[in-house]
Amino acid sequence: MTREIRPKIDEANETAKQLGQNVTFSFGIIGGKGNGGGIGLSLSSFTSGEKKYDIEVKVNNLDSEEQYIWDRSKFNDRLTEMRDLLATYEQDGEIDTHDANPFTDKAEPALIGEGYFRMECLAHLIDNPITVNLIGSNYENHG
Repeated sequence: MTREIRPKIDEANETAKQLGQNVTFSFGIIGGKGNGGGIGLSLSSFTSGEKKYDIEVKVNNLDSEEQYIWDRSKFNDRLTEMRDLLATYEQDGEIDTHDANPFTDKAEPALIGEGYFRMECLAHLIDNPITVNLIGSNYENHG
């Protein structure tokens, strides 16, 4: 499986170099959740025993000091865009800056956690002129 991704990583690094992009590509194997025993192979992942392993592509943008992690399908899509951009550059001698840059990602919001906050303390900070009647179980006004 790594024999399939290594030439693509090398091609992406060479394309970035030719287009003057200060970006490097590498790959890693990450462990995921198990899906049963035995050994299984597919185009994007493989399993060994109880663990499932996936390949991820790490993109280091040295200009902005950002790191992106792409799955294989996203990397393959971006590599196709890089090839098209290189062909355009070799034909016209310039890069079209109006198109999206296949070497970087746009900033996207990401959920980094959840928290719970009691709103009772905020009620004491709000100037609220409304009076609320407290009604008991026998429907009498208590305040």
